[in-house]
Amino acid sequence: MPTIQTEEQKSTYLINEAIRKYRERNPQRSKEQALGVLVSKICFETPAEIYEVLSSAFEDSNYHSFNAKFEELWKTEQRVDKQITNKPDLMKKIYFVEKFTHLQNWYPNLTLEETINLSKREN
Repeated sequence: MPTIQTEEQKSTYLINEAIRKYRERNPQRSKEQALGVLVSKICFETPAEIYEVLSSAFEDSNYHSFNAKFEELWKTEQRVDKQITNKPDLMKKIYFVEKFTHLQNWYPNLTLEETINLSKREN
């Protein structure tokens, strides 16, 4: 394990470990595809949350003009599709995410799917 001095480094390490574990079970997936699947699962496949993650990533990467077009497209799609997404109870979701991301609940010997299932069982 590399020397970790900041919270950002710790988070980056954990994300990279999750990607590595996912790819062990899904070797046909690229690093980028694995990250996309993990984002989708962490966001409970909720389009609005996935949009927020992507928008933040583009902003952080200084793709401001692209992000503005992406936001415009998102708003257009939201007006067209007003269906309510089937979302889990917010407090249950927050509890799960906190439990899953908390370092003491990270089990490096488990796959991502096993870790998610363990976090759900402990709810």
